[in-house]
Amino acid sequence: MHTRNEIVNIIKQIADKDGNNWMTFKEFIKRSGISRKTFFKTFEKWNDAVREAGLQPLDEKGRPDSKKGYSKEDLINKAKKIKEKLKAVYISQIDFLKEAGISERPINRLFGNWENFIKEVGFELHPMHKKKIPDEKFYQEYFRVKDLLGRLPKYQELARESTYSIGAYENRFGNFTEFKKCAIQYGIHNNLIKPMIGEKEMAKLRTKEKDTIPFYKALNDRPVLGENINFHGLLHAPVNEIGVVYLFGTLSEELGFFVESIQAGFPDCEAKRKLKNNQWQRVRIEFEFRSSHFIDHQHNISGCDIIVCWEHNWHDCPLEVIALKEYIKKKG
Repeated sequence: MHTRNEIVNIIKQIADKDGNNWMTFKEFIKRSGISRKTFFKTFEKWNDAVREAGLQPLDEKGRPDSKKGYSKEDLINKAKKIKEKLKAVYISQIDFLKEAGISERPINRLFGNWENFIKEVGFELHPMHKKKIPDEKFYQEYFRVKDLLGRLPKYQELARESTYSIGAYENRFGNFTEFKKCAIQYGIHNNLIKPMIGEKEMAKLRTKEKDTIPFYKALNDRPVLGENINFHGLLHAPVNEIGVVYLFGTLSEELGFFVESIQAGFPDCEAKRKLKNNQWQRVRIEFEFRSSHFIDHQHNISGCDIIVCWEHNWHDCPLEVIALKEYIKKKG
């Protein structure tokens, strides 16, 4: 058990070594070998320890040396350097994100989409690049299947007959019902369905929504539980990252992983996974409740190999993702 003075001296030593007058709590935990539990038994707040060590407390903006977002020029220069490094005629979005260690968010924020970014950089799109399917194409495909069947297709019928996967519809519109509402409105406007039939179908969808089981406001004095899954001794689905860590722990061997270490810092876990011919390879794993939280937590893509999550909602994620919710569904 470290004393208060020992913790303060360790903070000073690390700061002196870096030549900084500040330090983040995450860096302290990673480099000191002191657990969060031990620290908070001695100090109530991180900045209390920082002040005792004679360092500058950090405000809500975080590290003073952290860059607050990329500019257009930053991203264009990164793309040119990476293309030169890879010595490639084209640069794909996945290769760029991995090499740059960023998500697609700054690209979309500054350029609108990947196609616009590549155009402004002065490159050509990779031959295998998949352009975003316009909403109109989904609607047209829906009515193509309608003409094939002679009636408005149901969920399973669209999944079977459409040239697009049913997941593509759900990823774009949230769920099949929301897509169907938009498609019917498009069909009425473009004379693909008679207004009377379209309005009747819309009324059915609205009635169906009203007939669903009611929900209630959560009470504040007890935890909220996930859906009932009753899987491997876990009665309810995870509702946070801790639940994902627990569930992965129960499934790690079944998924072909042997865990070597779990830590508080990034990445959360190091493990070995089985390859062909009874060979093994180390991988770095980050646990998230939803895969998109990886972006929210501002993790570096180059420092991780796999995201293990409950729900996968990060479209075009450049990393391998293991969504435990989908795994459990397949197990039945």
